Amino acid sequence: MLPRLPVLSDANRRTERRWHAYVQRVYGAPLPIGQELDLNTFTFFYSTDGLRDVWNDDEDESAFDAPTRLLRASPCLAVCEVALGTTTYDGTPWIGKDYPGAFVAAHEFGKIGFFVRRAAWAAPEAFKSCHRLEVSHVRSSYKGGEKGLSWLFHTSGSGVFLDCTQLPTRGRVGTYRSRLDFQRVEGQRWENDEGFPRWWMRANSVAMIIFTQADFGVYHFSSGGHASARAEILVLHENEWATELSGGERGVCLNGDGIHLKTFAGWQGERHCTCQPLQRQRNSYLHCDTPRLLTGPGPTRG
Repeated sequence: MLPRLPVLSDANRRTERRWHAYVQRVYGAPLPIGQELDLNTFTFFYSTDGLRDVWNDDEDESAFDAPTRLLRASPCLAVCEVALGTTTYDGTPWIGKDYPGAFVAAHEFGKIGFFVRRAAWAAPEAFKSCHRLEVSHVRSSYKGGEKGLSWLFHTSGSGVFLDCTQLPTRGRVGTYRSRLDFQRVEGQRWENDEGFPRWWMRANSVAMIIFTQADFGVYHFSSGGHASARAEILVLHENEWATELSGGERGVCLNGDGIHLKTFAGWQGERHCTCQPLQRQRNSYLHCDTPRLLTGPGPTRG
C-alpha cells in the first residue's frame, strides 16, 4: 500500500517542494494560490523516466521525481502486477499483468508510471451529464489497432482531459458499472470489445460509453465482485473506419483525420492540449506538452 501522501497547499510549498514540482510539471503551472490538492485521490503517477519520455523532457529529473523517490525510499513497497480478477485494496499501486499474445493496455502503462487503486466511482447515473474527465490512452497495433473508436482509462493525475460536450460525434453518453450492467440495462449481450461497440454505438446514437467499474465480468466472472475496478471510457470516432494507425501523423494524439478527438490541459482542463505525435520511439501515450516550470499561479482546478 502507498503511505499517506501529502495534501498540497500554500502552507507546504517548501516542505513538499518535490511534490509541488511534480504536479507543476504534469499540469503546466504551479498549484493555484489558495487551492489544495489531495494526492491521495490520484489514480496514476508518472515515473521520472515516464515524464521525460512522454514529454520529450530534458529538465533536471530531480525537479519532478517525487513518485519515483517514494518507491525507491520504501524497500517493502512494490508495484503489483494485477491479473483480471485479482483483489486489490485502496492505495494499492499496480499495473496490468501481461498475457502472451494479447495486448493489455494497463500493462503498457508500466513503462511510464503506475496506477493506484482508489474507491470506485459513484453510481453511473452521476456521469450522464459529465463535463471534463481526466484520461489516459496508449497506442496499440493489436489486431490492427482500435477501429472506429478509442479506448481510454479514467485516470486522475494524468494531466490530460476529455470534454464530454466536445466529442467527435453527436449522441448521448452511456454509463454502466460494467459489461454485465450494460447487458442488464440495454437488454443486449456485449459480444466483444472489437466490432460490437463500434456498430452498437452508431446504431443507438451513443457518442461515448463509460464503464465506471470495468471488471471484464462478461468473460471471466459471474459477478466481477473481486476484480480490480478499472474505469474505462470508449469514444466513437468521427469516421467509423478511422484508426490511429492510419489516421495520419497525429497518431496517438487522436486529433487526426477521421478521429478528431479533442483533449485539454491545465488544472481544470481549460487549455487546448498540445500533443506532439511520437516524438520519441517510446512515445505511444496520449499527452499534453506543458510549458517549462512556470513561476506564477495557474488557473483553478475543480
